[in-house]
Amino acid sequence: MTYTTPSKLIEYYGDPNLSHLENERLISRFVYSGRVRLEKSPGEPLTAEELRAWVTKRGLPAGYLPLVGVNVEDVLAELRRPRPTLVKS
Repeated sequence: MTYTTPSKLIEYYGDPNLSHLENERLISRFVYSGRVRLEKSPGEPLTAEELRAWVTKRGLPAGYLPLVGVNVEDVLAELRRPRPTLVKS
């Protein structure tokens, strides 16, 4: 399993059609959904609930992405997941 920081994820796997901020929000949604594995430090898992509590305790804005390890494979799976599209009738 490969873990990297949120900024490296955006740099390497971000959507070139989105701004840096939009890519950051996208990754943040995946991280806070709990569908992406996180690490506090190598070998120490972190849950989305623990991350939310940590951010809240420090008074940081909701969706804040601190310097934690994010599982690359999980994020790529989320990015490739089919998204619903609106169809005009």
